[in-house]
Amino acid sequence: MARASRWQQRGMPRLSQTGTWEERLAQVRSWDLHPFWQLLGGEVVGLGPASSKLHVALDPEKHGRWPHGGLLSSLVDMAVAIALFTTYGPEDDDVTAHATADLNVTFVDAVEGRDLFAEGRIVRKARTVAFGTAEIRDGSGRLIALGRATFLIRREGSGGSPVD
Repeated sequence: MARASRWQQRGMPRLSQTGTWEERLAQVRSWDLHPFWQLLGGEVVGLGPASSKLHVALDPEKHGRWPHGGLLSSLVDMAVAIALFTTYGPEDDDVTAHATADLNVTFVDAVEGRDLFAEGRIVRKARTVAFGTAEIRDGSGRLIALGRATFLIRREGSGGSPVD
């Protein structure tokens, strides 16, 4: 029996191509986002063309006295992933999933305060790959981390692996 590809994802959400960015933000907030993102406490607070903004209210019981680098890395990944959703148009109706292929994070400063914000941007999107960047800032606007992410874009009929 053939094993189902991890790339096969049913019901990938689609962002409306009409309406205001506030209406699209409300749509994203209604999605059932990945359970790990929910566990971290990430909330999408802004959208724009090829961009997103996320917020995490730091909780010392959940995140510790200072946030782990894995939380910051996950925020880079999440911000770029959500920004990628904003780039899909009618020509992308055959997209079934996107997944992180590469993630790089540079930690610039320590977090102070109880808020983290991640702003993700798509720098370039091609048919099967997208490149994005993200900045993580604390509540005072201080730069905490810089990141970049490469996403593979899975399309219907492209086989069982991202590189066929």
